[in-house]
Amino acid sequence: MSEPSQRPSWRRQLLLMCASLSVSLLLGELLVRIFTRVDPRFYNDAGTLWVIGPENDNPKDNPFKLPHGFTTTRVGIEAMHIGHQTRFNGHGMRDPKEYTFEKPKGARRVFLLGDSVVFGHTEEALRLPPQLRAALEAKLPGVTVETPAFSCPGWDFGSYLIVMKQAVAQFETDDVVIGFVLNDLLGSWVPMTKDGEVDVATPTGDPERAVLDWPWIRAVVRNSALLTAIVWVGKGFYAKSRPIPLDVAKLAKGPHAFDEAVAALEPGFVWLERTCKQRKLRCTVTVFPYGLQVEEGFARTVIESWYGKTFDPAVVNDGPQQAIWRACQRHGLPYVDLLPAFRAEPDPAGLFFDTPEGRIDYVHLSPRGNALVAKVLAEALAQPPVVSADSATTAAAAATVAPAKTAP
Repeated sequence: MSEPSQRPSWRRQLLLMCASLSVSLLLGELLVRIFTRVDPRFYNDAGTLWVIGPENDNPKDNPFKLPHGFTTTRVGIEAMHIGHQTRFNGHGMRDPKEYTFEKPKGARRVFLLGDSVVFGHTEEALRLPPQLRAALEAKLPGVTVETPAFSCPGWDFGSYLIVMKQAVAQFETDDVVIGFVLNDLLGSWVPMTKDGEVDVATPTGDPERAVLDWPWIRAVVRNSALLTAIVWVGKGFYAKSRPIPLDVAKLAKGPHAFDEAVAALEPGFVWLERTCKQRKLRCTVTVFPYGLQVEEGFARTVIESWYGKTFDPAVVNDGPQQAIWRACQRHGLPYVDLLPAFRAEPDPAGLFFDTPEGRIDYVHLSPRGNALVAKVLAEALAQPPVVSADSATTAAAAATVAPAKTAP
């Protein structure tokens, strides 16, 4: 009579499976780190976001209180953003420099408001705010320039208005620069009354928030090149299987496709006009171009390689710039057009961020792109700011520059 076969216990089987899986994952991690450019620090930057919501109130760490529980969890911390060390000052700005509410005597202060484009996909010294400071000081010899910036990935026009009303209003400043990105024109989550008042107490929804809320998951994802590579590959397949994003699809509908979207933001422009007159400051509006608007060859590469779609030459237009320019004209707000400078560059693709996974970023700027924007803005801002409420509209209108004509 044969003896019964010895089967491993379920505990032993489970241990063997876990050991095999661990060895496989470690081997995969090692191979990815050796043979690819994957850096787990990229795009794993939830700590850089302003977390917005009533449950996150932490007045101890905040120099000012924002409405509806707006707080920053990044005051005085260091984090990684797109692989670069990021330092936040006591006001929650991405900036190692601390700013007083009072402007230093004789200084020129220009506040920037924006989303991830202003926040920057480069190291600190090569972001737009410090490059604008250097460009302005070159234009204004002997003048100390400050360029503080409230910015956060995922913000929109309503976010800029809220922060201008609740945070920038506490600072003494000469200028405010609002940098639109095309996706800012797809609507605002902040209600605006017809007379232009911004309803900061009852937002209709939350801006983009950090997703990785569990610390142990966040720690693994931020330090694993293998998981980062899997996410990148998944994003690549997903991008080519999804429809063209709404902001890009609107571009393809011609130069007037954004007129209605900008008209919906009209109360915000009303509020900006009134606020600038009351505070006797100059508020300059600009639009950061998409690479699709700059040059046909670049646009074709983006559409065909990123989305796997047929290139539509209609995306090469300046409709959004035209629509915002007309709104600025109606309300006496200075407008700076960046498109002519971008189109004059021999290598427009080099103005945009080079993603490590090889995808084409046609939104965020490279150090060279930031330098170009700084140069164009410095030319406009080198003139003295508005000094009286009565002259605000006239002086602002005189500084308005018409956008370039739509490219063929």
